Amino acid sequence: MQNTDTAARSQPVNLNKCHNCALRRSCLPSGLQDAAMLALEGIIKHNRRLLRNEHLYHAGEPMQQIYAVRSGAFKTYLFGADGSELITGFVMPGQLLGLDALSDRYFPSHAVALETSVVCLIPLPQLELLAGTDAHLRMSLLRSLSRELQGEKEHLGSNRETAGPRLLAFLLEMSARQSRRGLSPAYLNLPMTRAEIGNY
Repeated sequence: MQNTDTAARSQPVNLNKCHNCALRRSCLPSGLQDAAMLALEGIIKHNRRLLRNEHLYHAGEPMQQIYAVRSGAFKTYLFGADGSELITGFVMPGQLLGLDALSDRYFPSHAVALETSVVCLIPLPQLELLAGTDAHLRMSLLRSLSRELQGEKEHLGSNRETAGPRLLAFLLEMSARQSRRGLSPAYLNLPMTRAEIGNY
């Protein structure tokens, strides 16, 4: 007999698809021709639900898709030499997860839901085929990678500061992310704990 909670999680959530999603402009490239947008939406597997503390993937697993976060939040992390957790990032709605695995095709970190979350899966082989025929889509993916690298660079730069400026930089980044999603930049919903913020 199948566990009802497991069965419920394995079923797709009945939510709207890309063309009605409020986050479409955040995680999908704007300016695509209608045919290209329909082709891209056609490969996306919508609305996989994960519960709090459920892993989306683990470090070392082969990469078969990237993920667009539709709701909720995730943290990515590694383990240090002493076995302690090292948080490498927080991923919020409208952002892509898994881009850092494109080079080796294996996920370099773990990704776990901080709260009940929903992701859309974008299979890599089909995405590569589409990107091979659409220059705008290729440029959009490169911009996403560039933003991720820039974010890591800014985070590493702020680590040289004292705790106060580092916390301020973190809060400003969270505020900017909410603003990009059309939410208030002044009232922050932070699903991570104080210890997780300090770790990051």
